Parts: sequence; structure tokens; C-alpha cells
Amino acid sequence: MELKKRKQTKNPNIQREPFEKIVKDVFNKYRDNVVCASDIMDRIIEDVTAKIRDQLKEG
Repeated sequence: MELKKRKQTKNPNIQREPFEKIVKDVFNKYRDNVVCASDIMDRIIEDVTAKIRDQLKEG
């Protein structure tokens, strides 16, 4: 899965990680306790980040 770069917000000096990277890092932290294929993990990450983005757009 390729991570897409987000556009900078109002303050270009603030470096933010994309949601996909944050979620993927969390999944990788607990990967030993989760039995799941890589493609399923990628789909979960895409689903979670899409829901986060939708909620941020609504707010």
C-alpha cells in the first residue's frame, strides 16, 4: 500500500504524519498478537483512515 502525502495545513512548519502511517504503526506494534494477512491489514487501515477523514470533513 502506497502512502499518499497530505497537503500542509495553515502552518507549514508543523510536520504531521498521514493517518495511514499512524494506523499502520499501531497495527505493527501489536502484530504479534493479531493473526491477519497483510492484504486484510491494508484493507483495515484504508477503512479506518477513510472513516477518520470522513468525520474530520463533517466537523
